[in-house]
Amino acid sequence: LTRLLGMVQQSVALFTWLKIIPTLDAQHGNTGRQKRLGEHEKGLTALQEYKDEANILNQAYESVDALIAYLEQEKFDFWIQSPKRKAVSELLLSSKEAFDFYYVTGSHRLFLTLTPIIREVQQRHIIPIITYGRYEKLVSSQQVAEGFRDAVCRPLALLSMSKAVERLPVEVLPDGVVQVQLA
Repeated sequence: LTRLLGMVQQSVALFTWLKIIPTLDAQHGNTGRQKRLGEHEKGLTALQEYKDEANILNQAYESVDALIAYLEQEKFDFWIQSPKRKAVSELLLSSKEAFDFYYVTGSHRLFLTLTPIIREVQQRHIIPIITYGRYEKLVSSQQVAEGFRDAVCRPLALLSMSKAVERLPVEVLPDGVVQVQLA
């Protein structure tokens, strides 16, 4: 439990740090809010500030990924019995590893973020085509025709990622899914 607590604290600390950064070198004077620099300090450029904050955000996301991986590995009751985790078991792609087989994200955090989208795609587009009976066989890991699981899960993963790119902020998606041009 000590390790779990440390992982939670690290994630909280990194996200808290991201909220604090913009206020650290701000001061309020007669002319309003401005950056406060020491006598011999040179401020960061906007690009340097962006890269610094992006790096901290990536570290925060990595810490959350490590935390979720640890929860999955140790199978804590409070995690396995949680409503969010139980709902994931009803998906055709019910783990990060299953999703990564069709579209590699390498992120537990992103997988959990995608679960409502995966569920929507599954309900709206996949089950009406394959029928509810076949869906139940796939979820319960019953024997199905060779290649059927792949034929169902690949479009589920790809369509889910397509909808994620449309709906989610660029910052939550892994590098390489969307390219941001910095000027």
